[in-house]
Amino acid sequence: MKFVSLAQHGESQLQQALVQLSKDHGFTNVFNPSLSLAGGTWHLAFRAESFTGEKPFRAFYTHLVDGRFSDPLDLTDFLRERGLAQVADPKLVKLDDELFFTFNTGNLGKVNNTIFLMRIWPTMGSPQKCEVSDRQTVEKNWAFFKRDGNLCALYSLSPVVQLKLASGLLGSEDVLFFERAGNVDDSGTISQSISIGSQLSFASPEMAYMVVHDKPRFLGKRGYIGRLAQVQFDQEGGISVRVAQTRLIHSILKMLHFGKRHNPNILWAFYFSGLVAEGDNLTLSFGVNDLEFFFSQLKLDQIWP
Repeated sequence: MKFVSLAQHGESQLQQALVQLSKDHGFTNVFNPSLSLAGGTWHLAFRAESFTGEKPFRAFYTHLVDGRFSDPLDLTDFLRERGLAQVADPKLVKLDDELFFTFNTGNLGKVNNTIFLMRIWPTMGSPQKCEVSDRQTVEKNWAFFKRDGNLCALYSLSPVVQLKLASGLLGSEDVLFFERAGNVDDSGTISQSISIGSQLSFASPEMAYMVVHDKPRFLGKRGYIGRLAQVQFDQEGGISVRVAQTRLIHSILKMLHFGKRHNPNILWAFYFSGLVAEGDNLTLSFGVNDLEFFFSQLKLDQIWP
């Protein structure tokens, strides 16, 4: 089993820019940055405390201007004014030439939470609820994409399930209703311990990359490790997914994780919330143990296949 320590492949400009933004605005516990590239500009969503000890964590959006991140938009306040009390697992997703923000409303116990999708660039849109029948009580990460002009989502990896928009208009105030689409039989090829991590980054119209989460368990606790996945789209509308054997971690030191924990059931958490693939170059953004953030840049052949 091969491990790659991403601490040895740090991307300094984005790292330093987010460190400076955090200092300027007094943010603490900045983690799980979700990176995207749109209009030739780096865009970022992330989670943080606006003051030490604040819970739940807030979500923010910013973009890079002349080497510095712009004053952040407090997405938590923005969405609270629209009736949404909690913003969890924020991620950026590029759809055509627009950038969207997807999130869920957290774990609400026995009550269903909700997945949302909202345009964030070049103009702000309204949060749109995403619905599908026979859903789980807690929905976390759908990987959205466009296929032949239609909005779709990768819903799960084991088995591989894709969704297609059945009703509602993206970019409006409509509820977006999805239905399950037919797919190739991938049963048994991907471990049930693997789940969707980052959104998709397309290398060509027929192929995209994403970072998935492998969640090993030990003594009733789990860890989060990244693995690169290649997603292929066939002419009949099916999807197949291959997962690399290489495991992506920040470092062995951070896996030991003897310090502060927000969740006592987590051994370690390298939570991959952003991936941008440009040719053979990959830029990754991820959280470290729900406490820190990190950006890494490396070549495709260093972690694939």
